[in-house]
Amino acid sequence: MPLILSSCIMMQDLYIGDAEGIDLKDMDVKHIDIVLYVPIENPGMLNLKLRKLEVDLFLNDIEIGRLVNNKKVKIRRRSSELYSFPLEVELKGLFTTTIAVMSLANSDKAKYRLVGDIDIGFLVLRKNFDLDEEGWVDLY
Repeated sequence: MPLILSSCIMMQDLYIGDAEGIDLKDMDVKHIDIVLYVPIENPGMLNLKLRKLEVDLFLNDIEIGRLVNNKKVKIRRRSSELYSFPLEVELKGLFTTTIAVMSLANSDKAKYRLVGDIDIGFLVLRKNFDLDEEGWVDLY
């Protein structure tokens, strides 16, 4: 899901690449704590921070929950790095999640969709970006 986020002249374009990995940290019936590893290129002169990420997560067109960032992540200026994002998936409900998981049982791929917004900023400068991305992820 390569994504380019553009804003004012002070905050140049960010290039956000496809996720390169995910670690499961904790899980219960209401939430899942994960760390997502994503390459980001920031050619600008400013260190930026991901302040807020609130994204609805769909698997095979079934909403399973909402991704929320657990802490702010600093994106270094003039860098191209792999960043780790601690996220919490707030599950929609046990029934909905069970249906989504059952729809994956006999598949080697799953369709995902992410819909929401991302808030990135520097000191008092902030830019909100709408996100509506979809694609396919290999399960095995």
